[in-house]
Amino acid sequence: MERCDELAAFRIKIWDRYVTLRSQYGTRMPLSFDQFWYDFLARHMISDSGVEQVYEDFCNNWENQCLRNVHDSSHR
Repeated sequence: MERCDELAAFRIKIWDRYVTLRSQYGTRMPLSFDQFWYDFLARHMISDSGVEQVYEDFCNNWENQCLRNVHDSSHR
């Protein structure tokens, strides 16, 4: 699979994860989809890992960030 085809496939996966996070966490997921996508691309470009590993790490990182945002807002 060519690199652009691979990234196009991951854009769909990223969209799915983004929609899931937005539905679970609402405004605690602070990025627009474009920001989310470009954040993923930036991490992918600077990583030595494969795109699948970057995707998993990226999504786990954002899930944890959303959970922290929930936790932080409940302690105010």
